[in-house]
Amino acid sequence: MFQEYKKIRNKIRKYNPLDIVSQAISILNTPDLIYTEKYSLYPPWLLMLLVEWALLEQGNEQYTTKPLSLKNFNILVNMLKDLDGKQQLPSHEGGLLLLFRKMAFQQFWWRKELNKCDFGRQVELLVTLPETPYFNESFINTTNIDLHTYIRLTVALVSLFVTSPKALYTTKIPFRSLQSHINHKTVDHFFKLISLGPREAAAFLKENKWAKSSLQQQLFLETPLQMAPLLNINEKYFSYARALLYHSAQNLAYDLLRANDPYVFAQNFSKVFQKYVERSLKYAGLDYITEDGIKSRTKSSNKVVDFLVVENGINVFIEAKAVEMPALGKASHEKNIIADKTKTHLVKAIDQALSTANDLNTTECGIDVSKPNRNFLLIATYKDMYVGGGRDYYNFIAKDKIDNILNKYGKDSLLIPIDNVYTISAEELDVIVTHLNEGNVTIRKLLETAVENDAKPSTGKLLLSQHLPGSVRGDELPAYLEKATKLAFKDTVALLAN
Repeated sequence: MFQEYKKIRNKIRKYNPLDIVSQAISILNTPDLIYTEKYSLYPPWLLMLLVEWALLEQGNEQYTTKPLSLKNFNILVNMLKDLDGKQQLPSHEGGLLLLFRKMAFQQFWWRKELNKCDFGRQVELLVTLPETPYFNESFINTTNIDLHTYIRLTVALVSLFVTSPKALYTTKIPFRSLQSHINHKTVDHFFKLISLGPREAAAFLKENKWAKSSLQQQLFLETPLQMAPLLNINEKYFSYARALLYHSAQNLAYDLLRANDPYVFAQNFSKVFQKYVERSLKYAGLDYITEDGIKSRTKSSNKVVDFLVVENGINVFIEAKAVEMPALGKASHEKNIIADKTKTHLVKAIDQALSTANDLNTTECGIDVSKPNRNFLLIATYKDMYVGGGRDYYNFIAKDKIDNILNKYGKDSLLIPIDNVYTISAEELDVIVTHLNEGNVTIRKLLETAVENDAKPSTGKLLLSQHLPGSVRGDELPAYLEKATKLAFKDTVALLAN
């Protein structure tokens, strides 16, 4: 593949790199891009990779003053398509599933509609629910902006681009209307945080992607520019792509906090995420027992899951793991790599749930867990893991690692069948509990339907929420996010009225 890459690189060097970037930005910001023919002509994930490679070639160009034509730009895009088509495909069992999973990380977020719920979730997890000032203090130390103000400015920025669908850039001028309660220095810090100049972007890419990944991985890795989704050219702040800006807006605060001190952040965020999951269970109207309640019933020193829902004749063990898939786990279709990147959290959660079920089954505690087909495990993670249901995760990804766990509990007599295990993200959890709250489905019906469907390749799904009847409208919010969302949108009206 490297020879094909060199041909593309040499072609890039014939032009002004910023002309290539400018043409890509114009296409990537096409209103409703995913519903136009440009989406297939110019796959946005490949166009974004072309932007990265063009930025990296600044200083190496051998171009004349001749401008880049659309025809020559299209030649570059087609060369990238050809390179993408030559990547090695998986040959092992389940390879197509794992390739689809890798493509989900690469492509799904480009198609995601902007949802105000994403901003409310940030406020709830990072501002409202935390009992300590750790997140805010850490964010201020890193960015010189407090978390709540950052989220409000992010919402205002996104709203500017949403209400001006043809705009390619913004400036700081519209933000002057906020100066009565957000001073200009804070606005300066905000734009410095979310933007880079062309040469700054090149240095950032070299450090955060080029030096850390193979050429094949680069085709699938999320762009590091989600950490700085605006290109600063003479204080005109260009959006590389609307989808990238929206994706960054819902993740950047979390990503920055985590990058600052991963270990300390994980310790604090896991507690908050557990509270978030509990709030979701309450909203769904489910009867549940907390970790302490489970421990008091088992009277065991073994670790237990965070929650146990006892509802409508079934038991749902729930373990909150405030984690995401590491970058290389997203960009790989090799099962050993994916298994290694998930063993600490997903395999461990399976172990905890089976241990909890065994302890409950050997104790007279009033909870009947003796019927395996009525026991389920939900592993709630912060971001999507895209490992499918337990059946696929076991058969095609982590069989050896999970077998080490299952053998401890008697593989042929498990109280929680591996088929009854599902992983859901925070966003998916919000969707599911909204359905439960509105009475569209019961937790038992959802889980039993999912297990039945996933037993057959023709009806299997990648996500648990895909088994829901109908869909939740994008503008609907779980009630527990309404107040937080209003806080996030506090300054938007004033900004847009300017």
